[in-house]
Amino acid sequence: METRTPIRRIVNRMVNSSAALDATHHTTANAISAAPHVTNAAGQPTRSIRKPNPGYVNAIPISAPAVTSPFAVEPQGAAVQVAALTAAIAGALLLTWTERRWPDVQEAVIGVTFVLGATGSVLLLASNVHGSEHLRDLLVGQILWVQWQALGWTATVYALVLIAWFGFRDRLGRTGFYVLFALAVTVSVQLVGLYLVFASLIVPPLATRRMVRHRLAAAWGIGVAGYAFGLVLSTAFDLPTGPVIVWMLAILALLSDTCLAARRGAQTTETTAAGGRAQVL
Repeated sequence: METRTPIRRIVNRMVNSSAALDATHHTTANAISAAPHVTNAAGQPTRSIRKPNPGYVNAIPISAPAVTSPFAVEPQGAAVQVAALTAAIAGALLLTWTERRWPDVQEAVIGVTFVLGATGSVLLLASNVHGSEHLRDLLVGQILWVQWQALGWTATVYALVLIAWFGFRDRLGRTGFYVLFALAVTVSVQLVGLYLVFASLIVPPLATRRMVRHRLAAAWGIGVAGYAFGLVLSTAFDLPTGPVIVWMLAILALLSDTCLAARRGAQTTETTAAGGRAQVL
């Protein structure tokens, strides 16, 4: 009996502790279910609190007042579009001024301006809960999920840019070119992402730099083919569409440049051979 008494005491204490814990769980559950909503310091309702399952207490998802910063923004709405276009025009005017002031280091100034703009977007989205997603969309884009409203806005800006360029090209000067270029790039980046926009601007002209005739048509062909193959491959292998299109543009550009170099080499060889035969005769 003396050896069993301590064991019984331990068992009784465990049973009593379990009963007390169950009573605490039920009391907390009743308190939570009696207050389905919580208000923040401003008196605004926050997320509803789910009633926990009987027998245990869930972590109470009470949303505390969000910690805001002076850089917290939500990248959507007409105000953001106006801000983006305004920043683009300001950047264009800045680059025009720097080209006149420091023409020998204009490329470096453009690089620094790009870095400042990229890091500025990181600062603006630092306190946004979806900041990483917005930055990814800014870089990679969501070309397959573009809404018709965005297409209408982009088409309107493109139409104005084309009218201004083909109608008043001689009057615009370099300042007007920078402004139009900044507007077109800004709306394009919001549509398909930064990587795809710059790849579309750089890769086709680079691939056709050896061409003398039909260069514009060839550049358009490389761009259309790169987009088409990229869309097909990204859908087939479930890969991000923007990066796949960029790689396809680069691959097609490399193939085109290789073919053009081979053709030019063959023509040079034939010309040299023809000149040698003429000298012999």
